[in-house]
Amino acid sequence: MSKFLQLYNMIMEDINSTRKPIQKVNAMSPKEFIAFLKEFLPYVKNGKVDLNDIRITEKVDGSALSLLWNNNDMKFESSYSGVTSWDNLPFPDAGKFLYQTYRLIFRDIAEQFGDFKIKGELIWIDGMEENGKVTPVGASYLTEKFGSFGGVVVFEIFKIENDKLTRFNDEDEKTIMEMIQDMNNDEFSFYLSQDIILNQNVNFTLDPNELLSIINSPEFNKERFDKKADAKLIEEIQKIQNNVVKQLSNIVDQSKGAFSAEGDLIEGIVLKINSSGNQYGIFSDGYKNMKHSYWEKFENVKSLYIEFLNKLFGYSQLRYIKLHWNEIDKKQAQKTLDSIKDEYVKKIETLINDINESKIPSSVKNTQISMATKTLNKIKELKSVEKFGSDLNE
Repeated sequence: MSKFLQLYNMIMEDINSTRKPIQKVNAMSPKEFIAFLKEFLPYVKNGKVDLNDIRITEKVDGSALSLLWNNNDMKFESSYSGVTSWDNLPFPDAGKFLYQTYRLIFRDIAEQFGDFKIKGELIWIDGMEENGKVTPVGASYLTEKFGSFGGVVVFEIFKIENDKLTRFNDEDEKTIMEMIQDMNNDEFSFYLSQDIILNQNVNFTLDPNELLSIINSPEFNKERFDKKADAKLIEEIQKIQNNVVKQLSNIVDQSKGAFSAEGDLIEGIVLKINSSGNQYGIFSDGYKNMKHSYWEKFENVKSLYIEFLNKLFGYSQLRYIKLHWNEIDKKQAQKTLDSIKDEYVKKIETLINDINESKIPSSVKNTQISMATKTLNKIKELKSVEKFGSDLNE
């Protein structure tokens, strides 16, 4: 396996691929939490987490982005877009820059190694800098760590064969990653996952042997925990879980991000068990509170759009609208659209104005206004329910 990048243990994966979810320690069920402790605790020795067996990386707080060369062109994928062209990304300015700057370089790599897909996290800076920092979502990053336009932290790279993702051999992977880093210049930077590894000593003061002794007892190893019959046992597991979460939260709070100023909050950390490839995340409560204050008004925009769709069709998610399209009363939906459209346009316009006047980092503000405006335009441009259905089924 390449020293530059350790790939997940995986089978063939479709080209339109979202990242495998990181299991959040604080959100695990009792059964999941017991399984996590059994995997994690053997690597805690003398009050330290063994960094030879567990890789601890910073959770980068940018925009999920994949860069691809496929079917003779450079393509992109965000968290929600699927594989698409640059102009269909939620951040088209970044997409346009990357397409114009790297298309020919990606073509050259593909001519040598075949079609490929890079998964990473985008930190976009152009026009977003404020006091030497940029705040894409919640955490702030020093712009000096990136190029004038931004950078990407690369997590994985795959070969594309017949619209499926497979692994490159180690030598080819290493060469490609070196070629990617050779693209770094004053405008844009590429980092690898190794650049965000936390190498300092990681303390864990709870006694791992005592915890393992407790959780290995038969009552902690049921196939299923009944909320009523096992209420006391579940409460005991939750107490252990709260203590472990607190320990891991301390690691987050004491960690300085690879691209952050001293004292700045990072989103969280990811623990990867090297032997299994399993990944577990813990996130900063301070970060979560800060992010909520930044994004509260935009969450109201999302809620209004969900409410709008539900009033029209009886369903708030596009996949359910599509699934039940033949059952929906189109004439009634059209009447509802004509009667409520202006109301929701005004509500979202008011929220966009509130976002614009809010005292939040400019980069977060610009992102929210862009996304909220796209939502607003979806409603403004929706004139025909039948047309909505035909577009949905294309």
